[in-house]
Amino acid sequence: YLTGISGHYALPVETGVEVQSVHATNDSFAIKTNDGEYRSTYVIWAAGEYQYPDLNTFTGAELCLHYSEIESFAELEGEDRIVIGAYESGFDATVNLVSEGKNIILLDNSDYLELVKSDSSYSLSPFTRERIETVIDQFDYFTETRVTSVEFEDGIYLVKTADGQTFTSTQRPINCTGFSTSLNLVQSLFHFEDGYPLLNRVDESTEAENLFLVGPQVKHDTALFCFIYKYRQRFAVVAESIAQREGIHRLLIQDTLQEYKDNNFYLTDLSCCDDECVC
Repeated sequence: YLTGISGHYALPVETGVEVQSVHATNDSFAIKTNDGEYRSTYVIWAAGEYQYPDLNTFTGAELCLHYSEIESFAELEGEDRIVIGAYESGFDATVNLVSEGKNIILLDNSDYLELVKSDSSYSLSPFTRERIETVIDQFDYFTETRVTSVEFEDGIYLVKTADGQTFTSTQRPINCTGFSTSLNLVQSLFHFEDGYPLLNRVDESTEAENLFLVGPQVKHDTALFCFIYKYRQRFAVVAESIAQREGIHRLLIQDTLQEYKDNNFYLTDLSCCDDECVC
């Protein structure tokens, strides 16, 4: 799909380029990469969230197999597995492993099956809940069980929790506690509040002019745009702002935006997200 879109619109995509740092200068940004330095008046940070595994959630996390490292659940050896973390990736791993006939212990530092909110940004998606219901009686589920450390002694993995429990397995525990945000690479160019970057009304950094953010870290007050269908509704807002600054004809902007508006992909009234997500 992405290849087709890129070809159709003749997008100048350069692959194999790893961004190492971004620095703001007087009138542009210097983007250092493994393929040299790029300069740009505008930067849209769209680096995503799921290519930087968080390996520092608890002591001994390096002994575990991170969820992102699993290419095939069917190829994992052993009959018993401990899954640490019970949000989307933890439950996904559990469903897949149970389907492979494994004996699973799932350790949840909260109680995500009971945590239900109208906005699925903060709770399990309906799709995940439906999958879990089909296997709920086929694994051991421990809620309010926060893992503090993992140790490896005499061929046994010891998973220790804050409430004093110890779970053991001969197989590497699976770490499903999440990922580190890609914003770590540009954190000096954003102000943060409660872990989220502060943005103005067009999703521009309040710290660096002409630096825009798209993706699951976009947040305005209580409105969190962490799912694809939600943050895509802000793409045209960013594009409109840049077009206006570049002096592109207003009628051209309006004609282009109308298609987004007609398909509900131009969200500027965030009141629908204050108490209940109806997007």
